[in-house]
Amino acid sequence: ISLAHGAFTDFKVLQTFKHLSPSRIQELHRDDIQLYLPRLYLCLRIIDDCHALAWGTQSQVPKYSNFLLASLTPTFPQKQFNLQFLENVELGNLFGMLEDMKCEEMFFERPRSKKSPSVSSLGERFSNSSSALILFSLQKDKYELFDFASEICSFFENHLRIDYEDEYTKDHIQDYQLKTSRLVKKLSQSILNFARHVSNNESQLSSHGEIDQISPFFNISFGQSFRLIKISKEFLESLVENAGDNEIISRCIKIIKDLSHATTLLSTKLNISSTGNESVSSVHLVACGPGVMTAQIISRKLEIYDLTFRNTISIQLNKADKKSIETWRDDFLKTSKSLVYSEDMDGW
Repeated sequence: ISLAHGAFTDFKVLQTFKHLSPSRIQELHRDDIQLYLPRLYLCLRIIDDCHALAWGTQSQVPKYSNFLLASLTPTFPQKQFNLQFLENVELGNLFGMLEDMKCEEMFFERPRSKKSPSVSSLGERFSNSSSALILFSLQKDKYELFDFASEICSFFENHLRIDYEDEYTKDHIQDYQLKTSRLVKKLSQSILNFARHVSNNESQLSSHGEIDQISPFFNISFGQSFRLIKISKEFLESLVENAGDNEIISRCIKIIKDLSHATTLLSTKLNISSTGNESVSSVHLVACGPGVMTAQIISRKLEIYDLTFRNTISIQLNKADKKSIETWRDDFLKTSKSLVYSEDMDGW
C-alpha cells in the first residue's frame, strides 16, 4: 500500500486531477489516464481502510475520498451493473468513517460512539436487495450493540455492588438485560442474512445464475462475522444463566440457535476455501467464500474464539438476586473489555 501511494504521489495524481475543470472532466473518455489514475487512488484508499480495520493498524493513504468521489461519480459509465459499483463506493465511505473514528478514539480518547447521523444516513443509499445493504446493516447493528455495551459498562463503573439490592437498581438492570437481548437479536439477524447471502451466491453460481458483483469488503465482513458471533454468544449465554426472566431467556435461546445456524453456514464456506482444493474453481472461491490466505487467517482466529455451542445451558428462572446480578455484571464487563473495546486494537 505504501509503495503504491508513493507512486501516486510521485506522479502528482491528485494535484493534476484537482486542476481539471468540471467541463474538461466531462470531455475526457472514461478510460483516459487522467481519470483512470484517480479512480485507482480511490480504490487504494478503500484497500487501505480495510487493511487498517482488519489488523488494527493506522491507515497510510490521506483522506481525499470525498473530493475524488464527488468529481469522479459523473464519469462512471451509466450501466445496470454500475449501481452495485456505486454502492461499493458508498460502503468505502462508511469504512473510511469507521477508520477515522477508530483513530480518534485510540489517539484522542474521544468517547466510543459510532451511531453518528453521517453513518446511519448511508443506509438510505442502498437498494433493498443489494449485498451492500447486507454489509452495511452488519456494521450499523454492530455499533448499536457496542455503544449500548459502553453505556452499561459505564453504569456498572458508577454503581457499587451494594446498590444491586435496591429495587430501582434491579429494575434498571433488568431493562438493560432486555435491551441487550433485543440488540443482540438485531445483530444476529444481520449475521444470519450475511451467511445466507454467501450460501445463495453459491447456489446461483451452481445454477449458472447471476451473482452479485464482487465486493472489496467481503473478506473483512466474512472474518468479522465470526468475532460478532463470539461476542453475541457470550452475551446471550450469560443472560440465559443469570437474567432469571422468562421472556429474556426464551428469546436468547432462540437467538443462540440462529447464531449456531449462521456459524454452520459460514464455516462450510471457510472449510472449502481454506483447503485450497484445486478441484474447486477460483471463480467459485471468489464468488462464494474468502480466498485461501484469508480463510487460513480466519481459521487461526477461530481456534481462539471456540465457537462451540452447548446443547444444554444452565437456566435460573425467576431469579434476580444480588449474586446473579453480580455474575452477569462480571461476565458482561469481561466480554466487553476482551472483545468489544479491544476490536480497534486487535482488528476485525
